[in-house]
Amino acid sequence: MFVRFALTAELSFNSDISPEAKKAVETTVAESNTTLFKKGVPKGVDDREVGRITDWSVEGNVVRLAIESGTYTRAHDALFRFKKQIVTALGKFRLGLRGISIGEYRIEMT
Repeated sequence: MFVRFALTAELSFNSDISPEAKKAVETTVAESNTTLFKKGVPKGVDDREVGRITDWSVEGNVVRLAIESGTYTRAHDALFRFKKQIVTALGKFRLGLRGISIGEYRIEMT
């Protein structure tokens, strides 16, 4: 059985995200996809099986994410790992996380 997870989420911050802070978001997304989400995953596992941020955007004080995964680092786990990293990165810009909302969470089993 093959399982796929996909979710969309919004992370709301206390103030608008500046262009400098947006660059920090971009860096954090890249680092998350290349190293953070792969921690604890056995070597040789297909990258499609590991959680990854497939789309993201910044609008005002909100970071919107689309996360997909397979069996390893499931989408909801990837979101919480990312949250921990983004709070640290944006804290340097005096931005604090105020809320997380999940717009859609889809599980496909084939």
